[in-house]
Amino acid sequence: MGDGTWNETLFDCEVDFGNPIGMAKELEEITRDALRLPRQQRLTLAGLLLELEDASGDSDVDAAWDREIRERIEAVDQGTAIGIPYEEVMREAQKRLAP
Repeated sequence: MGDGTWNETLFDCEVDFGNPIGMAKELEEITRDALRLPRQQRLTLAGLLLELEDASGDSDVDAAWDREIRERIEAVDQGTAIGIPYEEVMREAQKRLAP
């Protein structure tokens, strides 16, 4: 690890992180520790990190989606939403996904 790169052998594969973009020592250690976690814990950690990133997203986009959702709920509540029967949706999906 003295040369600025580090390798971990995990799950029968060699992982070489080099030192991407001057990876800080603390980040290297956290990454190494995370890679040693059991699969389910790694997935949970990855999900948490993605949720944190998503939570810091564009507030204008979030506000637009909130408006859209409220408008759709109001349309359903007022009886003005036009629904498509489940069977029809599934038939159309099967047609589009058929080879």
